[in-house]
Amino acid sequence: GYTQGRATTINDLIRRAGGVNVAAERLVGIGRLSPEEWLVLKPDVVLRMSYASLDPFLMEVFRAAGRRSGPGKPREPVEVVMPSRLLTAVSPSSALAVRMLAEKLKDAVP
Repeated sequence: GYTQGRATTINDLIRRAGGVNVAAERLVGIGRLSPEEWLVLKPDVVLRMSYASLDPFLMEVFRAAGRRSGPGKPREPVEVVMPSRLLTAVSPSSALAVRMLAEKLKDAVP
């Protein structure tokens, strides 16, 4: 249920990988967003660490946001899983995390 917004390492990794952290629009640091906020944000990708499963209710909220995505075929967000060791600390492995995330985003977003 926690996410990371502006002023976080994950936000920096997402941006350097060419992505946009929609949670950064509403959150500074680490915190929680309400289901209603996720419906408004409509993420294309849900990034999570390998050790943590995604709350099934929250994934349903993400799916609902995808169904509200507008005209054309509804699009559910893609779940991208990354090794937690690459996302939890800044280290020389951060370059690998950026490259890996960039590849996953390229495959996930049309």
